[in-house]
Order: sequence, then C-alpha cells, then structure tokens
Amino acid sequence: MYKVVLSLSLLFLIICSGCTDDQINVDELIANVIEAQENRTSYHAEVSTITKYDGIEETVKHEEWLEHPDNSRVEYEDGYLIVSNKEHTYMALR
Repeated sequence: MYKVVLSLSLLFLIICSGCTDDQINVDELIANVIEAQENRTSYHAEVSTITKYDGIEETVKHEEWLEHPDNSRVEYEDGYLIVSNKEHTYMALR
C-alpha cells in the first residue's frame, strides 16, 4: 500500500508541476516526494475514481487511512472494508 501511495503522490506532483512556470528537475521532484513520504506519520484521503468505457460511466468512491509504518484501512462506498498491517490483510463486507 505504501508503494501505491508513493506512486499516486508522485503522479499528482508531476501532473501539477506542469501547471507552473518554474522548471522542475524530475530527480529533485522524486527526492522531495520520497522525503515527504518517509517523514509522514499518517495519511487520509477521500478518493473518487471515474471510469468511462463504451459509453458507460462508473464512479467508485473510497476513503483510505495509512499510518506509518505499515498499517492501512480502506473503506469502499459499496461496503467493502480492507484492513492491513505488515503481516496480514483482511477484507470484509460491512
């Protein structure tokens, strides 16, 4: 889960970096993201994913919590719950 959050953070920063006039060095950007991730103690996000395929649009919403070093919880709008620690991952339908 940590790698997913790191990847999403990096993608967000790369996309947003195109909205500025400043030239940003990619290596510097990656180093800043890694440093920020290593120093974080917790993370919370509300995520909406919209998928469009063959004229059909689907929206999936979830909330996620991450706590350093390896604890995570994801609650999907449709009732699925995923809880994980360094050793185990549990999935349930609420």
